[in-house]
Amino acid sequence: MNSFPAELRTPPLPLIAFIGCPELHKDVGTYFNQTLRPPFFSVGLAEPNEQLLVRLFGTKKQQEPFSTPDGILKADWFQKQRQRRAAVAVAFVPRSDVEGDPSSWMRMLSGLRTLRSTSSHKGVQLLLVVVQDRAPTELPPDRVAGLCNNLSLDQRYLCLVSRRVVDASLSPEERRQYQDAELGPLGQLVTDAAAAYYAAAAERLRQKQLDLAAALGSSPPEVNAAIAFKLAVLAEFRQDWLAAVSSYQAAAAALQGVPLGRPTVSCQRHAEVTAVAEIVHFKAMMLLLHQQRYAEVVQQLRGHLATFGPTPDGLPLAAVAAHHGWLARQYQAAAEMVAMSRMDQATLQAHKDVSPCYLLMSAAQIAVTRKALADQLHHLRGYGPPPLDVSSVRKGRYLGQVEFKKVDGTAVGHRCAAAGIQIQPTAASMHVRESGYLNGRLCPAYVITTRAAYYLLSAHQAWSFAVVGEQS
Repeated sequence: MNSFPAELRTPPLPLIAFIGCPELHKDVGTYFNQTLRPPFFSVGLAEPNEQLLVRLFGTKKQQEPFSTPDGILKADWFQKQRQRRAAVAVAFVPRSDVEGDPSSWMRMLSGLRTLRSTSSHKGVQLLLVVVQDRAPTELPPDRVAGLCNNLSLDQRYLCLVSRRVVDASLSPEERRQYQDAELGPLGQLVTDAAAAYYAAAAERLRQKQLDLAAALGSSPPEVNAAIAFKLAVLAEFRQDWLAAVSSYQAAAAALQGVPLGRPTVSCQRHAEVTAVAEIVHFKAMMLLLHQQRYAEVVQQLRGHLATFGPTPDGLPLAAVAAHHGWLARQYQAAAEMVAMSRMDQATLQAHKDVSPCYLLMSAAQIAVTRKALADQLHHLRGYGPPPLDVSSVRKGRYLGQVEFKKVDGTAVGHRCAAAGIQIQPTAASMHVRESGYLNGRLCPAYVITTRAAYYLLSAHQAWSFAVVGEQS
């Protein structure tokens, strides 16, 4: 399980943006985490800076005609939703600015308008909190009307809070009493706004799928898989575990319909499908085990291994070895998840193929096979140096893809020539060919396209590098 990043091993939590009055952020955030369910992550900005707000809330995308995506699921999508896409904006403004002179009023409104314009296109709810030194008292009606009209804000999203909630001179009991009275209602508004944000985001995804189906006759399986995965994540943000499991299973079913290439299997597409399937399966297993739905755990594991475990016909040797590495990881991760769960011995005895001992033994046997395939590939190359520099490879924009860093063409040419690879530059791209099993495609900046795959094979910690692909 530790081979998976932390954001996949833990349930996602909503992200709140605190803007203004930075001295309040820590204490308010701590109170919310202690009292709200689900708890929240928070990010704070001292003032509504437009550049920072755009990074936090994203930009509005222009409506474009549908085109086949370059991959299935963007590699950073999940992390971005957890760390860089706030669901609620809480703006703190001093009461002195609200009741101040026209200059202070206009400066405050300018910052709030910037916040409103950068966050509203994603459906982020703005909560305006007026901070005052003493016990909250009503604002002048004309100022309340001015704030609501200028910001298109419902008056129920305008709150009053005093600095007593963070006053260190008060006893903890007294301060907690003020926090419950003043921050409690604000916390409820935050919880409701976050739930509404993720529900609205899910509805937009469903509408997008319907629009594609209406325009194309049917939505492509790659799009169906990505949308189902995103719906599952949004359900996790709302802690709707049943809907999350159902959507993850729908994503796995959609992945089965993704074409792997004709007439031969595309190594790149196969790598993408298995990479996404691995994440989908891991999340579904975690949720099912957490809910103690052990019969469905057995079905989920068996279905995943039966669907994505067999090696497709026509894959080159390097791709076959890489797939065995992927398959060994599936068995090992499943063994660790089952071992850490509360699955009872009766279930394990009835279904021996999901017991940790059996799964770990299977992972070891598959790893031995992978090692033999890597040795065989190394032998076919004549034990020469890797044809390309492994350090120049990095993860691509989509899960399961990798790409080259931009390097000097001459240096690459020398390495390829030493490995017996012919490089034939053309006007639009460069082709790397080696008779029999090597056939890939590179663009001028040496970025691997979605129709090429790079597999890294480890044998005795000595990396060998294989390029496998298909004619473009």
